[in-house]
Amino acid sequence: MITKEQLEALTTTIRLGVGHEDQERVVAAALRRLLIHGQRGVVLADEVGFGKTYEALAITAHVCAHARQGGESFERVLVLCKPALVRKWQEETSGTHSGRGFPQYLSEDHPARELFESVRCVDSRAAARELRENGTRAQRVDGRLQVPPGLYVVNEKLLSEERRQASTLLRQVWRTQWDLVIVDEAHHYARGNLPARIFAPDGDLRNYFQEALQFDRVLALTATPFELTPQQLVDLLALVRVESKHLELIESRLKDFVRELNRFFELRGRSSTDLLRAQQVVRLQELRDGNPDSGDFESLGLQCLLRRFLIRNVKSDNERRYFVTSRCTTGFEQIHFDKLGEDLQQKLQRLSLIPFEDEHALFYLELREIIQDVTDRARNEMQAGTFISTDLRQGLSSYPQVAASKLMQRELESVVRLRALVDEWNRSGQLHPKVAALVEVLCTIAKSEIQKLRVAVGARISKVLIFNKLTSHTAPQLREVLSPLLEQSFENYLSELLNRAGISRRSLADTVRKAVDRQLAAAEREFKENAAFAPFHLVPDAFTNEEFVRHRGRSLIHVFRYPLRRRAVQTLALIDVCREASVREEETVEAWVEREVTGATINTIRDVIRRDLAISADDEGPYMRGLERAERELVIELETVKSVGIVGRYDGKNIREREGHRRNFNRRHNPFVLLVGAVGEEGIDLQEQCRYVIHYDLEWNPARMEQREGRVDRMGWGRRDEGYIDVRFLLLKGTYEERIFHTVMQRDQWFQILIGSKRRELGQLPEDAEEDVRQDEITEDGSMGALTEVEKARVMLDLRPE
Repeated sequence: MITKEQLEALTTTIRLGVGHEDQERVVAAALRRLLIHGQRGVVLADEVGFGKTYEALAITAHVCAHARQGGESFERVLVLCKPALVRKWQEETSGTHSGRGFPQYLSEDHPARELFESVRCVDSRAAARELRENGTRAQRVDGRLQVPPGLYVVNEKLLSEERRQASTLLRQVWRTQWDLVIVDEAHHYARGNLPARIFAPDGDLRNYFQEALQFDRVLALTATPFELTPQQLVDLLALVRVESKHLELIESRLKDFVRELNRFFELRGRSSTDLLRAQQVVRLQELRDGNPDSGDFESLGLQCLLRRFLIRNVKSDNERRYFVTSRCTTGFEQIHFDKLGEDLQQKLQRLSLIPFEDEHALFYLELREIIQDVTDRARNEMQAGTFISTDLRQGLSSYPQVAASKLMQRELESVVRLRALVDEWNRSGQLHPKVAALVEVLCTIAKSEIQKLRVAVGARISKVLIFNKLTSHTAPQLREVLSPLLEQSFENYLSELLNRAGISRRSLADTVRKAVDRQLAAAEREFKENAAFAPFHLVPDAFTNEEFVRHRGRSLIHVFRYPLRRRAVQTLALIDVCREASVREEETVEAWVEREVTGATINTIRDVIRRDLAISADDEGPYMRGLERAERELVIELETVKSVGIVGRYDGKNIREREGHRRNFNRRHNPFVLLVGAVGEEGIDLQEQCRYVIHYDLEWNPARMEQREGRVDRMGWGRRDEGYIDVRFLLLKGTYEERIFHTVMQRDQWFQILIGSKRRELGQLPEDAEEDVRQDEITEDGSMGALTEVEKARVMLDLRPE
């Protein structure tokens, strides 16, 4: 154990910096629970965008330092995450790039630094096999087989029993006694999804005595704990090994609170001065607060009980403004709305939104009739019915999407007729009304961003994030339609700048490419002529990434030459150089190229050679770890500098390219627009250059909508000087989509007030609610009341760290 004074001294060794005081309080609170109270784990449940990753890594570093100071071992840390987030954790644990990655906060002699110098990422069985072939093999420590010391970032799906049995290294990972386990997006485990079997092979997370993954301490990360049912929330606490007697008490208190909350809902239409409503508020406050001064654990209220094991920061101000897109006489306009302060049903009734008209309206009516016909047939034939929500939403997304749907493959006469119409529209280029609306909205945003550049010398382009759940056919069409239009808009502005400077695009591009070539050639000569660097500047034979394998025998610099040359002459890059440099002066162009294109890459290669490759091969352990780390860092850099189109994608259909698109979206040049599917709704950071968030379609779950917007509304939001994040909804008038919007907004409004954050009602909404809801079952309850400030203070749970 540790004293409060020792804990305070420990936490001063790592400072996250000005503006991160909330995160430092979370770190200190978690350490109190682990090192003073002796808990095995804690849930870090900050709202989206607070930086839970860095909080977890800071806690890891402090626990490591404390153990080493006491002469104890702390050598093995496991991070479990979704496949799409392995690269993100890889980036956050990297210390190569200046000013990026958690290791920047560690002093050179910090005990945890060696952990971050031995990071191994396992996103596939192939990666596990390569690591083993390169020397990552189990060692026997105190009679137990353990993987070598280090920090392991592992795709959680690989540790399911079936998959780990197929890999020696994965079996060893599962059998290792970990000093600390970090579980990312832990709410998925609490739902009993497959990865939960890592901790509970029998499916019961509350059974602590089964043979499962072994660890000393655990951190569970989730931004949306209250989207879970009460039972699942208790399972989340079981994941961090809360004592059984405490779990039972929390479960009881939680059930009581939810029951009284539901009773309060029944009174929500009454005046705030109504006696029954006031009495219910008092009852909720009693359950929330209990008797915290008694010193008796049994007398604690729900808030105090949860605070012991779950820490949650919430934002004090809202940096988002919300708009719906509505047609007007000149095209489309953005209508602002207040999610908490106005009647959205009445407001939307007065708006045109995106209308289905003419032949498009006939299409939608025919689609509804077909869905109803198919549903009636299935009911009459005692068969499973079609999911109305899925079929309707495909029809509300794009014509390529509905053409490829299962519904359109049926041989009913009405289906054949509608399919022929949709196929003809796709051949002729007829756009779905929502696609056409998005095109106009994006072109308008591009024009406004260009105008911003015209009037403000130091202005930069703010980017656009579009969430599109149906990525298989809608996303490709959006990219195909948007790319030439947006490219042309920026090319026209580039022509203005070039005409003003009296230089052609080709001439400027040649000048920029030559500067890239000169700087890379100079760096290559530097490495060749430096005796310490010369033996190590070539691509190592041990590298296995295909992007490097095909360049074996050549210099590391050469691998980056073509991507950097292409990147440097993208339209947005040339606009940047025209605005930042005097394009007729070679020196200023040279300086821009070094600052914006080549400098970071050359420095990364230099650091990798010096730190990771220039290690004596006589010492096999450090040499192999250096090779692993070098390849990992250089792959990250290559993904960062790859040339990307004006419209990028991050979804399950472009796995090989999506990391490059994500990394470039966070930089100044292409892509201007990023289309994101469901795989990108959690865990990734997209806040550095983005200001606009567009919901092309909707999620039923308000927590998921919050996760989407949280990709931008994060610590370090790069467009804070522009005032707010512009969040837009594209809704088709009078359709199922408008009904979803009302339902989600009502849930969001009420539960944001009641529980202090954007989340759905405890225990009321299934994980896949849309699969259970029929079109005629979506109701619009306009009787929601508003809480007074006094009621909010008495009812809302506050789990911020003390």
